[in-house]
Amino acid sequence: MDKNPNEMTEAEQMAAVKQDPLNIRYIPEPTEAVQMEAVKYFGNNIEFIREPTEAVQMAAVEQDTLNVQYIKNPTEAVQMYVIDQDPADIRFIKNPTEAVQVLAKVIGK
Repeated sequence: MDKNPNEMTEAEQMAAVKQDPLNIRYIPEPTEAVQMEAVKYFGNNIEFIREPTEAVQMAAVEQDTLNVQYIKNPTEAVQMYVIDQDPADIRFIKNPTEAVQVLAKVIGK
């Protein structure tokens, strides 16, 4: 990337991420569309997105529920999705909500 990431337009951000999805780590505030492009093929790229939207979080965990471990603050809906797929994956959720903890216990039995 030749341009300062703070000065990039959405189109420039998108081009950088399409060239290499790992370029997302250099973009401080990517738009939702750019975030989605970064996780489209490699859900674990969510690790490099500071504040991924719920839709982007969901796209990442739909690829592989273990990608939840890379999300600093997954939404409750994302947490519920992960637990619904495999209750044991609660161990990968940072600060699971009380409702998610209860669901994991109920489903896990």
